[in-house]
Amino acid sequence: MKTIFTTLFSLFILAGILTAQTTYKITASETWGSSGNTSYPNPCFDCTFNLASNVVLTIEKDVTFSDVTINGGTIIINKKDLMLWSKGGKNKFNSTKLIFNGNQFTANGPILLDNSTFTFSGSSNFLSNNSLEMFSSKVTFNESSYLVGQGSKVSLTNSHLVAGDGLASSKAYIKMNGAKLVLEDKFSGVEVLNSSNYYFNWSDYTSASSNQSIKTTNNSKNCGGASANSCSAPVVYGPIALTPTGLGATLVLPVIIKDLFAIAGNGSVNISWSTKQESNSALFVIERSNDGSSWSRVGEVKAAGNSNNVLSYHFSDVFASGSVVHYRLKLIDLDNKFVYSDVKSVRLSSSASVRVYPNPSSDYATITLDSKSGNTKIRLINQNGQVMTEKSVPANSAALSLPLKQYQDGAYVLSIADQSGNQQTIRLIITHGK
Repeated sequence: MKTIFTTLFSLFILAGILTAQTTYKITASETWGSSGNTSYPNPCFDCTFNLASNVVLTIEKDVTFSDVTINGGTIIINKKDLMLWSKGGKNKFNSTKLIFNGNQFTANGPILLDNSTFTFSGSSNFLSNNSLEMFSSKVTFNESSYLVGQGSKVSLTNSHLVAGDGLASSKAYIKMNGAKLVLEDKFSGVEVLNSSNYYFNWSDYTSASSNQSIKTTNNSKNCGGASANSCSAPVVYGPIALTPTGLGATLVLPVIIKDLFAIAGNGSVNISWSTKQESNSALFVIERSNDGSSWSRVGEVKAAGNSNNVLSYHFSDVFASGSVVHYRLKLIDLDNKFVYSDVKSVRLSSSASVRVYPNPSSDYATITLDSKSGNTKIRLINQNGQVMTEKSVPANSAALSLPLKQYQDGAYVLSIADQSGNQQTIRLIITHGK
């Protein structure tokens, strides 16, 4: 048995040597699996994946990484496993959005999240068997998904762990099974949104900003009496938050964002979003960044307050500059609690040369394309961020005639993206006259 283990371990290390220090640049959305790209090594050691901001990498196979670095983009994993190891470094995710609808995410090596969002859904789980460090990041567990921290620590800096999605049917939870939870600053916390969601930890958590060690055992919050749950020593039921000063009200606002878009065109960036539920909401503050870390306030939109209907919002930023600009929403409620949305990025400059005429248009618009752009995807988007139509144009096509008779008068955006990741947006006015 010892001989078999030694042989497997040797093969694991040998594979790492053969695939060391490899960088992959992904500029167009693709699938990694039997139905897509099969060229990436698995397991992949010391690999770096650089994804363009608008790129989606869908993984359709069980994958193992060691000391991986993933920069940008969105990764979607459906019904598959992801395993992380380390030979002494860290597995790093920078400005990356991970949507995990898979089976099990097992981290046997250290993880560092920077300006990233991880969302677990279904019955998926995240086993952190080493250290988990988060900077300006958020990890959310929806439905029946969960986190088990059984490594050295879970450290949050300007970051949040969230159990639940605001729906009563969610049974998500966060369990510290030996890992030490540390809130490094006054902006971090753990949110438990409903009575079916909970936080589990026999040990205290540490608040570095207030220099406190805070107990959560033997509490009587949201349990006993007429509550849905009986009190249990290591469990804290929601709705509640673990804050730097102790157990308090949830930090996550009861506002569910349905769509969030940032689209450039005609000298401005149009930010649009909609909500499918609001409770006690006060304000949406729009923030902009050129580097993804330093943010400035560029405007605000008043929220509805309370609603169970889909509501649409929009804001135009006419002062955006630079090649790529990042946006986020700061959701503030009537009690001045706030939380941030996901980050959306938009490219302001593009190498593609595209013209649209006539503009304003009535029945048809002609779109001329750059001959070097390759396969191109064209989308017509209304002011609420809804995609009205989408056309795929093959390479070497000089022009496309786009029918417009069925659309109402108003301002729209044409989004033109080629296979190299270049994206251009053009404001189109549709007017049919009387």
